Amino acid sequence: MSAAPREKQFVIALCSSERKKPFFEKLLRHVEEKKNLEREGDDDTHITFSFVWMQYDPERNKFSTGTENDADLVLHKVSTLPPKAVGALCRWCAAASRRRRRRCIPPVIIIDPVELTRLVLQRSLLYKMLDGRLKRPLCPVPHSWLWIRDGASLTPLGLSSFVLSDEEDTEVMGESQSSRETWWIVKSDISTGPSFTHQMVIWKGCRPEKSLPEEVLSLLSSCVSSFVLQEFFLHAIPVVIKVYCIGTDVFVKAVSTAPLLRCVLSKMGSPVFVDSQKKFPIDADWVEEETRWRNYLAVGGKAYTQCSQIAEQLVRELGLTLFGFDLLLVPQKVSRHYETSLGTSYTKKEGPLWASLRDAPLFDEFTGAPSALLCSATPVIVDVNYFPGFSGVENVAEHVLDVIKSKALGNPVSKRSLTEGKLFGGNFCC
Repeated sequence: MSAAPREKQFVIALCSSERKKPFFEKLLRHVEEKKNLEREGDDDTHITFSFVWMQYDPERNKFSTGTENDADLVLHKVSTLPPKAVGALCRWCAAASRRRRRRCIPPVIIIDPVELTRLVLQRSLLYKMLDGRLKRPLCPVPHSWLWIRDGASLTPLGLSSFVLSDEEDTEVMGESQSSRETWWIVKSDISTGPSFTHQMVIWKGCRPEKSLPEEVLSLLSSCVSSFVLQEFFLHAIPVVIKVYCIGTDVFVKAVSTAPLLRCVLSKMGSPVFVDSQKKFPIDADWVEEETRWRNYLAVGGKAYTQCSQIAEQLVRELGLTLFGFDLLLVPQKVSRHYETSLGTSYTKKEGPLWASLRDAPLFDEFTGAPSALLCSATPVIVDVNYFPGFSGVENVAEHVLDVIKSKALGNPVSKRSLTEGKLFGGNFCC
């Protein structure tokens, strides 16, 4: 006669603003569809999950769950709430853990720890860390500066960042670069939360020395006091590679940036306001092109493996289990040609240059093989986000639940079993 199965019950507290609730509700539906019962391991242990919503009182700056029982785990995106809510969440977890210890129960587990997520929420800290600690040429980042309103000057965020043709440019911080015209993008230092964190301005001009141009400032939110300035890679291949990391799983997809770039170029270098949460209409030919990208980025391919290796470095540095990052692909030869044309007018050089890049075949029409232009491209990390929406990831709720289950059982989820061997070089693999 077989022994009766053991059962482990875990209560998960969900913490966020209304904005994240649709994702959490998807997680609840998934558990309900699974009849709230999961089997784990060979010891015939059944795992049961239940959920409670954390309620935030902004006047008292306090969290509650509306139940007498404490949660075993907290799944959060507290950054969608007012900044002071971070401290309130930490206090709630500390108090709950003290009560649990008195009952000889393990402390509350936070997914992911607030102190780890905070680094990703402030762009200046993130870019400075990435600039100094990620391996080159595998993981370059754009050259970045921090600017604070009424500040005396812009503060460089590292010295080894990726700049246009930086292999040949020994005057990265010199006068020649600050006086030439190039493309720039500015965004708030805070990366998640209020609507202004998704707003940015793109323009062409000389690198600002003490302040941002007035016509740029007029488009930025007056609620923001600190900003991050970066070079804008107009000449990059017109896609952004979005990489999502859920525990040990890595998901990669391409999103077209051609509509955005057309909008930017149509203003002839004048400042353009962009809200990243407002999507541009999709080009008719992108459907076919997206299929080629999907095949190119498929699991097991060299491009996917390189994205996974970059993800592995970020996991080591950030310690997160739920995050995503964006890559731009910068062709080396195009960037050098672009450097020589920066002093000329948009109509004579930049428009045709971008148009030729936009129209250049990235894949063989018959075999689907990547072109030399694509193979020459360097992936540049331009953004990292904690707990994004994981758009397009199949069975995303199941993957997130696997992370929760691993955390609850004390199993490691940050170690990756990727393809072993030497890291690829700086170019995107084909």
